[in-house]
Amino acid sequence: MLALPCWIIAAIAAIATIGHTALHCNATVIYLTGEEIIYETGIISHQKVSVPLHMITDTKLDRELIDKLLGTATIRINTSGGKDYEIVANFEFDDLNELYNEIYRLIRKTPTSMPDAEAKK
Repeated sequence: MLALPCWIIAAIAAIATIGHTALHCNATVIYLTGEEIIYETGIISHQKVSVPLHMITDTKLDRELIDKLLGTATIRINTSGGKDYEIVANFEFDDLNELYNEIYRLIRKTPTSMPDAEAKK
C-alpha cells in the first residue's frame, strides 16, 4: 500500500532531475570571440561572465575518472587580480580541448595567431 506513493515520488524526482539537466545543458554556453571568452549559464537566474584574453593568467583542463567515463572535462580560467577562477565550466571533452588549445594559442601569441609580418621575425 505504501509502495505506490513511493513510486510516485520517485517518478516525480526523476522527471525533475531530467528536466533540470536538460534545461541546464541547453542554457549553458562558452565561446571565444576575438578578444574575450564569454560564459553564460542559467535560464531563470541568468549569469554572464566575460574574460578578456589579455587578462588570462592561467587555464586548466581537468578530467577525473567520472569525466573520462562521461566524455566530459572541466575548464578553469583565471585572470590577474582574481583570487579564484572566473570561469569553471563542464562540457564535452572534445569541445573543451579545442577551446583550451585555441585560448592557449591566442594568449601565448604563437606564430599561427600572429600576423604574417610578425610571425616571420
